Amino acid sequence: MSDMFDGADRVETYQEPTGSRIDRKALQAEFAATTPPPRKPARKLLNKKAWEMYEADLEKWKRDVRDARLRDSPWPRAMNVLVTNKKGSSGKTPTTLCTAGALASILGGGVAVFEAADTVGTLLSRAEGTATKGLAEMLRNADQLNSRAAVESYGLKQGSGAMVYGSVARRRPWSGADVDTMREILDMQFLVTIADSANNEMSAAFGAALQGADVLVIPTAMSFDSVSAVIETLDFIDNKDKSGLIPYRPDLWDRTIVVVSPDGRVEDPEVSAKVVEVLRKQGITVVRVPYDDHLAEGRTISWNLLSDESRLAWSEVAHLVGEKLHLAITTN
Repeated sequence: MSDMFDGADRVETYQEPTGSRIDRKALQAEFAATTPPPRKPARKLLNKKAWEMYEADLEKWKRDVRDARLRDSPWPRAMNVLVTNKKGSSGKTPTTLCTAGALASILGGGVAVFEAADTVGTLLSRAEGTATKGLAEMLRNADQLNSRAAVESYGLKQGSGAMVYGSVARRRPWSGADVDTMREILDMQFLVTIADSANNEMSAAFGAALQGADVLVIPTAMSFDSVSAVIETLDFIDNKDKSGLIPYRPDLWDRTIVVVSPDGRVEDPEVSAKVVEVLRKQGITVVRVPYDDHLAEGRTISWNLLSDESRLAWSEVAHLVGEKLHLAITTN
């Protein structure tokens, strides 16, 4: 029996054309030049992307945990935050609205901002919406405010869920009793109230706002003169006032958050690092927020129109406020 398979006699042997020998080395070089990169670098790239996705998911999980912890905070009473800085144009009103927006977005509402300044400020002009009545009208009708709806009718609802209470017209300077009454009204309806103060730290309105504060938030720009104003503000509340107008609140030193934000000018990295170092050496909690065009002077501030980076930074401010509020409960 033949070992040849059927048709073997028809197999043709390929012969390279004479006089045109194939340059196999050249073909191999050409093939190598068009071959995709080896798998190992591709695996490294995929691993890097996977790690970045893992880190992003981990950060989101951490934020979700902190959000849940803030929502579950067992506060036995309404908590009060004072935004202050004795220096003018330090960003108090934007800081007030952004902090309120971050807290309200996490808590699902329950946050009220009010004007604790002795004169009319810019709070309503920076808030969303147009008010027809405000704090002066609310004070006049204080004895009639027996529901959440009645109280909210004097404020502006923000996209974040926060409520803003300000002045719609010129008014007399607030007294300390006025600020106390506002806070009593708002404390009955909201989890957290945030007071937007002015620059006159010797006013009765500021004294009352300081007396009722659980946490201080001090905004500042990235400059040494601005930071000096922060230190002066802290020294001011840390020393007894002989006049008796300003309450002695050294306990607030450990419950102070300094929010450092750029003012649009080119920053010197060394100066920026030094500013943060100076504050932290004082035992102050410091958080930086990025520059955001939306917060430019004069514009209406909407939480939903801040950049993603800004919202993350202000959410960090909100988490720190929550931690300081918890400290206020556990230490008092």
